[in-house]
Amino acid sequence: MSARLDAVSYALPERILDNAAVVAALGRGSPENVYKNTGILERRVADEGQCGSDFAAAAAERLFESGAARPDEIEFVLYLTQTPDHYVPTTACLLHDRLGLPRNIIALDLNQSCAGYVQLLGVAHGWIAAGLGGCGLLLTGDTMSRLVAPGDPATLPIFGDAGTATVMRACPPEEGLSGFVFGTDGSGGSYLIAEQGGFRHPVEEGGPRPVVRMSGLQIFDFTLTAVPEIVDRCLQAAACDPESVDLYLLHQASGILLRHLVRKLGIAPDKAPIRLERYGNTVSSSIPILLADLAAEGALQAGQRLMLVGFGAGLSWGACLLQLGCQLPQGLPPEL
Repeated sequence: MSARLDAVSYALPERILDNAAVVAALGRGSPENVYKNTGILERRVADEGQCGSDFAAAAAERLFESGAARPDEIEFVLYLTQTPDHYVPTTACLLHDRLGLPRNIIALDLNQSCAGYVQLLGVAHGWIAAGLGGCGLLLTGDTMSRLVAPGDPATLPIFGDAGTATVMRACPPEEGLSGFVFGTDGSGGSYLIAEQGGFRHPVEEGGPRPVVRMSGLQIFDFTLTAVPEIVDRCLQAAACDPESVDLYLLHQASGILLRHLVRKLGIAPDKAPIRLERYGNTVSSSIPILLADLAAEGALQAGQRLMLVGFGAGLSWGACLLQLGCQLPQGLPPEL
């Protein structure tokens, strides 16, 4: 038994942070240079009081409204976030109630960022393959803008907020997902970290809010080393050659990093689409957003083989293959 992606949707905040606003906040540079360095024209940022779960719920509601799935069909729900609504309870339980899902199912949070969507797919695939549920709702949602320091040139130009929803169903072994491989190196955990705000370094009442700090050079070097290795491992795990992969859907980290990575992988640029101009780096939501856009554009065809590759904080990384059968993913981008 394998698992396929039936439908992917996403939702974005209404508020836009363009490069002119980024330059004004940084106090230096130009909008043109921000775009040149990041490949990003604008990013969406949540309003006060909005959480990642709001966008995940909106994406899920669009899937239900489209007929891609019914709430009463869902047999498990997984929510991937690093910016939960509360410490307790898990946000997945709140989303379960909000979306009107059945009471006899499991609802779990997973705490992971840029590599998280591939890891989420691995968990759901294992759940379905074990016969524990044939239809799952996978949600991602983050408001990284809440963790970005206003004048930080390493993070402010990069991160955007978003939420996504994916419907996964059981399918024959020759279709769907395969070749899962993962990697972790916790010694690099400090390269992308929000140190304050947890129980190790709690924020005192009235103290500064938690902020994320990124060591860009270390993340850059890690990516150019780890991703080519895991792509090779994924190909070996699935016993296929590089030429048989039609598209490489890479975590949309930044334009300059992706361009270097594509060259390092030795693949044609048109096989690794880059779509972060209007969204920025939406951490765990970037791959499903890319999938939804490609599906909506008609760029996905039956018989194609896609490799999904995530990498980032942890340090953590992962890859898998998606074989598109007759049932192609339905992409539901929001009205922009």
